[in-house]
Amino acid sequence: MANILIFNICLVLMLSRVESCFIPKSLYIIVPDTIPTGYKIATVEVADCDTETMHLTLEDRRFTITSNRAIVAVTPVSVAPGGRTFSVWARDNSGLESEMVVHLVHSAIREKKSTGFLKPSRILCIPPFNILENGVGPFPKDFEKMDRFLSDSDAKHQVYYTISGRGVNQNPVGLFSLNPQSGMLTVNGPIDREEFPWFILTIKVFDRLTNMETNLPLDMHVVVDDVNDNAPTFVNQLQFTVPEQSVAGTVVGKVNATDRDLAGSLHTKIKYFLTTGLDLFAINSETGVITTANNTLDREMSRVESCFIPKSLYIIVPDTIPTGYKIATVEVADCDPKTMHLTLEDRRFTITSNRAIAAVTPVSVAPGGRTFSVWARDNSGMESEMVVHLVHSAIREKKPTGFLKRSKRRWSIPTFHILENDVGPFPKDIDKIVSDSEAKHQVFYNITRPGVNRNPVGLFSLNCESGMLMVNGAIDREEFPSFILTTRVFDKFTHKDTDLPLDIQVVVDDVNDNAPTFIDQLQFTVLEQSVAGTVVGKVNATDRDLAGSLHAKIKYCLTTGLDLFAINPKMGVITTITNTLDREAKDKHLVTVVIRDMDGAVNGLSTTGTATITVGDINDNVPIFTKTSYAVDVKENESEKLLLRIPVNDKDSTNTTNWISKFVILKGHENGHFRIDTDPKTNEGLLYVSKPLDYEQNKNVKLEIKACNQAELSGTEAQWMSIPVDVNVLNEDEGPAFSAPTIRFTVKENTPKGTLIGSYIATDPDTKSSNGITYYKLTDPASWITVNRNNGELRVANTIDRESPFVQNGFYNITMKAVDASSKTGTGKVIIVVEDVNDNMPVIPPTEIVLCEKEGELGSVLVVAEDKDQKPFSDPFSFSLPHGHEGKWSLTKVNGTAAMLRHIQELPTGIYHVPIDVTDLQGFGKTQTAKVRICQCRNGACLAKDHSVSLGPLALLAMLLPLLFLLLLGLLLAFFCVTKREKLEFEDVGDSGGILLKSNTESPGEEVDSSLITIPTTGIDQAVKGSVKGVNAGWSGNKSFSTIGGQSTHGNGMHGASGVVTSDTQEYYSGQYDNQFGTQSGQFGMGSAINFDRYLAQDATFLHNWRTNGRYINQKLAYFGTEDGRYADDLIHSYGFEGAGSAAGSVGCCSDFGDNDNLDFLNALGPKFKTLGAVCRKT
Repeated sequence: MANILIFNICLVLMLSRVESCFIPKSLYIIVPDTIPTGYKIATVEVADCDTETMHLTLEDRRFTITSNRAIVAVTPVSVAPGGRTFSVWARDNSGLESEMVVHLVHSAIREKKSTGFLKPSRILCIPPFNILENGVGPFPKDFEKMDRFLSDSDAKHQVYYTISGRGVNQNPVGLFSLNPQSGMLTVNGPIDREEFPWFILTIKVFDRLTNMETNLPLDMHVVVDDVNDNAPTFVNQLQFTVPEQSVAGTVVGKVNATDRDLAGSLHTKIKYFLTTGLDLFAINSETGVITTANNTLDREMSRVESCFIPKSLYIIVPDTIPTGYKIATVEVADCDPKTMHLTLEDRRFTITSNRAIAAVTPVSVAPGGRTFSVWARDNSGMESEMVVHLVHSAIREKKPTGFLKRSKRRWSIPTFHILENDVGPFPKDIDKIVSDSEAKHQVFYNITRPGVNRNPVGLFSLNCESGMLMVNGAIDREEFPSFILTTRVFDKFTHKDTDLPLDIQVVVDDVNDNAPTFIDQLQFTVLEQSVAGTVVGKVNATDRDLAGSLHAKIKYCLTTGLDLFAINPKMGVITTITNTLDREAKDKHLVTVVIRDMDGAVNGLSTTGTATITVGDINDNVPIFTKTSYAVDVKENESEKLLLRIPVNDKDSTNTTNWISKFVILKGHENGHFRIDTDPKTNEGLLYVSKPLDYEQNKNVKLEIKACNQAELSGTEAQWMSIPVDVNVLNEDEGPAFSAPTIRFTVKENTPKGTLIGSYIATDPDTKSSNGITYYKLTDPASWITVNRNNGELRVANTIDRESPFVQNGFYNITMKAVDASSKTGTGKVIIVVEDVNDNMPVIPPTEIVLCEKEGELGSVLVVAEDKDQKPFSDPFSFSLPHGHEGKWSLTKVNGTAAMLRHIQELPTGIYHVPIDVTDLQGFGKTQTAKVRICQCRNGACLAKDHSVSLGPLALLAMLLPLLFLLLLGLLLAFFCVTKREKLEFEDVGDSGGILLKSNTESPGEEVDSSLITIPTTGIDQAVKGSVKGVNAGWSGNKSFSTIGGQSTHGNGMHGASGVVTSDTQEYYSGQYDNQFGTQSGQFGMGSAINFDRYLAQDATFLHNWRTNGRYINQKLAYFGTEDGRYADDLIHSYGFEGAGSAAGSVGCCSDFGDNDNLDFLNALGPKFKTLGAVCRKT
C-alpha cells in the first residue's frame, strides 16, 4: 500500500476577507412629483461597517448624504411618472464597496390632502421590501406603514388592517405582525435567509362598522438580503491517491466545496489553497484541483524534508579572512531550533550558537574563490545542504560596497520591495532580471525557493524568456515578511547554466492592516478615596504590524470616565485623577479604552474595549444605631438571659471587617453583670445579663454602649457612636440567702464528736430576719458533720481524718440548704479546712526488697519509708538499726525518706527480715521490718525462687483419667489374649534383636551382652548429655526415667525404645527425652497381641538389633576418656556448691550407671508388660 501524505486544505472566500460593510441592495421610496431642496429621501441602513472609516458616496450630484447617513436633495428634483434611479456606494477600511440602488417612485399625491395612498388600479407598482438577514433588533422592529400603499378608502370609511401569509399565520408563525389601527408592519425576530429567503404577505382593509373590505387585497413581497454568515464546507471526503514519482502537474484529485449563502455573490465565491505539503503538491485556487508540484514523490519515504536552509550562498570576502571574521548567518526555515544541528565540512570555519559562520584560523581566498558546504539537520532525521561560495574581490578597505564586483559585468540585483496586501491586478510585474550571458547565449530563466515551488507555492513566477519577475497575489507581511528567490539562467539548447545562480531578496513592505489588540482582560481594582495619581492598572496591547514602525506604535486613550480616571497615552497605565471615588455611591465603573496605532493618528486603526474598574472598600462609615436610646426590664437573680437586640446600619462592604460590628459597654458594667456579643448573621448587638442582679442593692442600672468595627476607621473624620441603655431591675420574692455564698471553718483532724465547729446563718432578703428558717445538709460525702436545723450550728459527727480520700488538698466541702416558711430555698457552701495532727508514723512498705548478689563485693539496697501526715509531722525520717542486730547489716541515711541498707559480711542467698527503727521529725515511730531477699539476679530480678505447687481437684482428675483409660485398655487386651491364645505362636528367630530372651532364668543369660542394650537412634544424640562411669556396663547410671507409654519408673529401671529394661536409676532425667521415647513406644503398650507380633518382626523400622547398637556404643567409648573429645558433654563434671541442696535432679542427660546385674526392675515395668508376660507364660 502507498504511504499516506496528510496536508491541510483551507477554503476561503475569493477575497482576502469577507465583505465587512453591508447596505441593502435596493431601496424603493415614494416621493412627490417635485422633490424640494433639503427634502430628506431616506436614511441608509448599514451593517458590519466600521462607522469611523465608512464612506458613503452618491452617483447623482443632485443628492447628498449627511453625517447621519440621510439622503437629502441639494436642488429641486423633478420625478417623472416612470420614477428615478441612482446608486449609493458604501466603503470602509476593508477597501471593498457595497452598492445600493435607490428607486424613487412617483405618486400623484394631492397637495391639499396628502393621504399617501395609491389607487387600486396602480397597486401593482408596489416594489418588494428588503430586510437584512439575522437582524440584531431590538424586536419588535417597525418595518413599514401600509397606509402608504393602499387606497384612500379611509377618507370614506373607518378602517382596520389585517395581514396573513407565511411568516404571519403560516410557518414561521408570528415572524411579522400588523397594527390593525395604524397599519404599521413590524418584524418580530431575526430571519435566516438560508431557511426563508422571501415572504409574500397579503394585506386587507376592512370597514370597522360593516367589516366589509374597502379595498382590494395587496400582496407584498419581502426579500431577505443575504449576509455572509455561513462558512464554506467540503462536499466529499478529502482522500486521494497518486502513484509515486508522478510527473509534476499530475492531477491528484479535486476538492469540492459549497456555501449556503446567496449563490453568485461574493459570499459564495470560494478560493482554495494548501497550508502544508506545498513542496509536493499545488492546488488550483479557483477549481480546487490538486496536482503534484514535482516528480519526487517516494512511497518509501515516511516524511518530507522538514528543515530548510538556502541551497547556496554567495559571499564577498577579502583576500585573507582573519580569525574570528564573521562570514554570514545561516538562515533556516521550518527547523526545530531545539534539535537543529548545523555542521561544516571545512574545519577552518565554525558555526556559533546564533548560526553565524566565522573563521577559526586565517584563511586565504584565491581569485577563483572557495567553496564549502553547510549541513542542517533536526529531529526529523533529514539533512539539508547549503553550498557557501566565498568570492574573492579586490574591495577597497575604506568603502566596502557589499556587492559582487563582476569581471564580466555579472548580474547584480538589488533587493526588491513589494507592498503588502496589494490589490492587483495580478499577475503584477515586479522587475526584470537580465544576465550578461544573453550576449553570447540564447537563454531562459528559472526561479525556485519558497514562494515559487515551496510554501507559499505559486506566489511568484518568472517569465522564462524575458526574465520578468511577477507576483501572482496579495501577500500578508505578518505571515511572510520576506522571500529569497534563487534565479538560474540556462542555455536553451544545452540546458546548462550560463551564469552563476543569483539569490534575489524580496521584502514585503508593511501596510497598516492590523488593528492593535488587547492582551489581557481589562479588569482592575482601586480603593475608594484613593489620592489622585493612584495607579489603577495597566492596559497591555500589541499590534501584528511591523515592530518599531508607526503601524505598531500604539496610543492609549479613554473616551468615558474622564472625570475620574486618566490613562498614559504611551504606557497604557490608568490612574485616578481625583480622590472622590466612593464605593457606597458606585462600586463599579465601566471605562471605554481606545487603542489606536499610527501613534494615535486619525488614519490609524483602533480597537475599543471596556475596562471594569472595581472600587475597593475602606472603613469610612461608622455603624449607626437605629434608635437614640433603649430601655429594658430584667428580673433580679436572672442570669445568662438575652435582654436586648441592638441593630446598627453600616454602609461598608457586607461581611467584611469594615462592616462587622463590635460592641463595647462603656459605663454601668463595673460589677460584671452584663456582656454584649455580635450576631454574626444580622450584625446586631446582643445584650445579656451574665450575673444575677439584686433588686435590694440596685434597682436601676444605666449602661452606655458603643458600636465600632473590627477594622479601624479610615478616610473619615467621623467618630464611633454610643447610646444609653436603661436597665430596670424587677423585684422578686426570693428565698433565704446565707450570710455569705461560701464560708470557711478550720478543724483539726481527730476532733472529738459533738465539738462545735461554727454556725452558718441565712436571712430573708426582704425582712433581713432569720426567723422561721430551717437548715439542711445537701452534701456531706464522709458524714462528718451534723447541722442544727433551727440555728445552723455545725458540729463534728464522726472522726475527721485528714488523710481520707474525701479531703482534697486539706479541704473538705459540704453544701447546705436554707428553707423559709414559704418553702423557698437558698444554698451555701461550707469549706472545712482540716488541720493535720501527728497521727501516722512512718512505715516501711511490706513488699520484698531484692538484693542482688555480686561476686567479690557486698550488696546494698535502698529502704524507703512513708508517712501519711504532712510536714512537720512527717519527713525527714530518722533511720537506725536496733540493738542486737548481730553486726550483719549497716544502715546509711540517703535523704529524708530513704536509707541505704547493706550487709557487712558474706551472707548466703535467702530471705532475711531486718529490723529498722524509723521515726518522723517529731520522734514518733517504731521498729519496722524490712524483708530482704538475697539472690543471684538477671536484669534486677532473681533467677529462681523457692516455691511450692499444689494441685487442685481438676488437676488431680486430669491425672487420674489417663490412668483409668490405660486400665481399660489393659483389660481389653487381656480379653483378646484369652480368647485367641491358641493361635499365638512365638518362634525363636535367629536375628530377633534381643527382644525375647530364650531363657527360663531371671538372670542374664550367656547370650546376653549388656553392651548391646537397644537404644533408640532418635534419642541417642540427645540422651548422652550426662556423665557416665563404668563404660563396660553399657548405659548404666543412677538416674530415674519416665517410662515409655506414659508411666513413671522411680528407682532402678529405664525403658528403651525396644522395651528392654536395663540399668539401675536413682534420679530423674530431663522430660525432653521422656516425651520423645513415649511418642514412639507408647504404641506397644496399647496395641493387641497380633499387632505386637507384627511389630516384633520388624527389624529396620522401629527396632535396632543388639549388634548394631553395640557397634554404635563402641564407637563412642573412645571419646569418653577426656573432656575435650567429641562427647565431652557426656562426662561427669564437678559443679560448685550452691549453698543448699536442690529438690530437682541433675540436669545431665546421661547417668552414672553401675555394673549391677540385679533384675529386680522387671517387677516395676507396669501393667502393660505384666500382661505381656502372662500371655507368654500361657504359651
